[in-house]
Amino acid sequence: MDYVDAGPILNVLQAPRLNCNIEDSPIEVRKCFAEDLYLNIMPSKPDEPNGTAWIRERPALAAALKQVVSLRRQFLPYFVNGTFIGDSVLSAPVSFFVRGYQLAKSLLIIVLNTSDKPEYVTVQTDPALWLPPAHLFEIKSYDFDGRLFRSQLKSGPRLTMSSRLLHPSELAIFEVLEK
Repeated sequence: MDYVDAGPILNVLQAPRLNCNIEDSPIEVRKCFAEDLYLNIMPSKPDEPNGTAWIRERPALAAALKQVVSLRRQFLPYFVNGTFIGDSVLSAPVSFFVRGYQLAKSLLIIVLNTSDKPEYVTVQTDPALWLPPAHLFEIKSYDFDGRLFRSQLKSGPRLTMSSRLLHPSELAIFEVLEK
């Protein structure tokens, strides 16, 4: 199937990992990445069965795949050894697609702009719900290619993080580390 919100079942069962069959949607590729789902990429030629076209024939799809492969490699410990906490990582609702992971004394928050216009995103989390008590946190902000663009120290019961301008279907990633 195409992407379906697998968060509730992923919170209960760590295995087997679910999969999504994606024909041509970069946004579904990014959603599946954020939930650590297997990706079955099967583009098709018009009026032909799935898998009859090359991925390279879908440049946006190919770019999304390259991006998520790189990001998964960069943040692999969260996906392999972390605990999926989905959008429960948020302490205030947002209109974006958000998924979180907890690993030891850190959080990974993945945000996807699912709207059709560029927007800034601000997310809040309460680290006391997921991490050992701490008074100081380092928040690392990454752009959609996984490049660190800001690192800052923050304290308090709720942490607020803001992204750069996210275009439609772009990702922002925040890493919260106990100091």
